[in-house]
Amino acid sequence: MADSERTMETGDLGENALVAAEYVSLRSEIVKLIELQAQLVSLTVISLGAVLGVAVQVSNASLAFVYPVLALILGIAWLNHAHAIHRCARYLSQDFEPRWGDGVLGWERFVRRNPLRFGMLGYWGIRLVFMGSSLVATMIGWSMIEADVLQLTIGVISTLVAVGTFLLFVIWRESSPQDLLAEEIESRSTNIPAARDGLELDES
Repeated sequence: MADSERTMETGDLGENALVAAEYVSLRSEIVKLIELQAQLVSLTVISLGAVLGVAVQVSNASLAFVYPVLALILGIAWLNHAHAIHRCARYLSQDFEPRWGDGVLGWERFVRRNPLRFGMLGYWGIRLVFMGSSLVATMIGWSMIEADVLQLTIGVISTLVAVGTFLLFVIWRESSPQDLLAEEIESRSTNIPAARDGLELDES
């Protein structure tokens, strides 16, 4: 075997190893981010029960009004992970798998083309943990509030934070399963005419 052929084979093996390593790394990053999201959701639920439990027990409206701030911070972290996951998945489905998959790698494209049944319930349901808990804490706080200027001020601020959390999850959100499906359908429909044009050019 010639040295040039050996060099080419070695180069191909090295390139394949790098491609496999990148794919594994990105999939591992997605899994890790999903695990972090699950931890944030658990922390939010536990914090809601702990804060509101103590607030109701001691009848302290100010303590209940503190929770929406915590929910906002945890919600921002959760959304940041969601966008990071979406970025990795988009790269794998739109760039990596079509370029390197060679018909073998296709999970991310399959996910986009086959969303879970009633997937929108899960999509918004998980967000309601942050949005809904803030609103619940605010309502409980207002139910226990006293005619005190400081508490009224804290209550107004807490209400604005709760509304801001709600708007944040509505405005700053990654694509839903239905959005991804529509995007995939549009992408396939635009690629089909391009492929047909290429065939006509070859025939001519």
